This record gives sequence, C-alpha cells and structure tokens, in this order.
Amino acid sequence: MRSTLKGNALFSLGSGLSLLLFSDQIMAFLKISPSIVLKLIGFGLLFFVLFLTFVAYKNKLNTSLVYTIIALDIAWVIASIIILIFDPFAISFPGKSVMFLIAMIVSVFALLQYKLISRL
Repeated sequence: MRSTLKGNALFSLGSGLSLLLFSDQIMAFLKISPSIVLKLIGFGLLFFVLFLTFVAYKNKLNTSLVYTIIALDIAWVIASIIILIFDPFAISFPGKSVMFLIAMIVSVFALLQYKLISRL
C-alpha cells in the first residue's frame, strides 16, 4: 500500500512541477488559455503530494485517509472525463490524448489503492 501511495505521490509531483514550470508550453500544446489555471492545478497537486507523503510515511496507516486519497483520485478522473466529453476549453486532440492518458494512470492508482486497502 505504501509503495502505491509513494508512486502516486511521485506521479503527482512530476505532474504538478510540470504544470508550474512549463505552464506556457503546456497551454500552447493544449491550445487553451490562460496558463494561470494550469499553475493553480500544479499548486493543488503539490499539496496533494504533501498529503500523500504524510499518509504514506505515517507509522500507522490511516485507512480513512487512504479512502480520502482514493476519492480524490476518482474525482480527478471524473473531472477529466467531463472535460473530455463536454470540451469546455476546446482542448487540442493531442492535449485530449494526454489528458485521457493521465486520467487512466490516476484511475490505476485509485484501483490499486482500493484493492490494497480492502485487504487490510
């Protein structure tokens, strides 16, 4: 369980830092504006990383906090699907493809975390 949480944290850290450091380039790739939205998502992901790290390294694994992480992952996937279906930002096709891939990765983390926490 802890290694899955740490993997989620590493993926989220990479995503968050990418959004913060390369928001203008990502914005151009997605063909959306303004880049401040991407920066805010990046900051939010960094807070999520702190939460994941706290839970992963806590002496006693808190199942309710793990369920909270699972719920947040599922919320990310649902929000991504809604954006992909309704396309409120007119995201480019390559951007939609990357967004879909990220949502699938996050859904794998949610599923793994759920399966592992169910065994405890």
